[in-house]
Amino acid sequence: MEEISNNIFIETGFPGVVLGVISLNRGLVMIDMPFRSNDQQTWLKEVEKLGGSKETMMVMLDTHLDRSLGLQTIEFNVLAHNKATEILRDRPLNIRLREIDSGGDWEFFEVPANLRWPVPDMTYSEQMVIHWDDSPVIVTHQPGVHPAASWVRDVAGKLIFIGDGVVLNQPPFIAWSDLELWMGELSGLLTDEYRGYKIISGRQGLIRRSSIEKMLDYLGVIKSTIEEVSASPDRDLVLTEAVSFLLKKRHFNQEKKENYRNRFEWGLNNYLQRKFPEPKIKE
Repeated sequence: MEEISNNIFIETGFPGVVLGVISLNRGLVMIDMPFRSNDQQTWLKEVEKLGGSKETMMVMLDTHLDRSLGLQTIEFNVLAHNKATEILRDRPLNIRLREIDSGGDWEFFEVPANLRWPVPDMTYSEQMVIHWDDSPVIVTHQPGVHPAASWVRDVAGKLIFIGDGVVLNQPPFIAWSDLELWMGELSGLLTDEYRGYKIISGRQGLIRRSSIEKMLDYLGVIKSTIEEVSASPDRDLVLTEAVSFLLKKRHFNQEKKENYRNRFEWGLNNYLQRKFPEPKIKE
């Protein structure tokens, strides 16, 4: 665990997502949870050192399996956007995980076959302000990357957790995204309002302003590529070519090449079905 600002900590050592803790006068605000049970136990022991007797809540930044698998054993309150409740309640218990989510870090590890999908204890619609200290922690809905995505902003510490809003050295998760909204949200991070802020990616940890600019450029390439694929009479062929093209546009970990190809294929297919559905053929 690394203290990156006064009483704000992150952990990048577990597979899946970057974890965070904001230690406030009244209690601890945790950001996400590891998806493996052993990692969960290890992480909770570390967090307990920051104030085991304090009130605790966890903010789940979206319902990606790398995050929602960690809900299985949590005994304290979980906060998420209200869309997260809808998504988790609609997940069939017997569905294959790959039909929910493909290309995540969880795929490299064994996970339980039979899953119960608990829902958050608390939800919000647009914004929730946590008054557990002299200065607030603000949770906001940022549906660009995912319909249930949240960002967590510590005003006093000038720090913001943005989940999968920016990812480096791996493909973004676009299956449930809205690219125009996403790009608008990232452009907002480049304004004076966030100047001097430390920005925490849910996959890499602390990132620089230049990383946001690179992500914006890449999302622009993805957006134009999707538009080209949607206009093609042979989507399947063009989609395969598009995935190869997008993988070549950035430097990715070659050991995870197939995982990242699956992430892009699954993501592009889902995005096209939602945003550019093919017309039904009349019989």
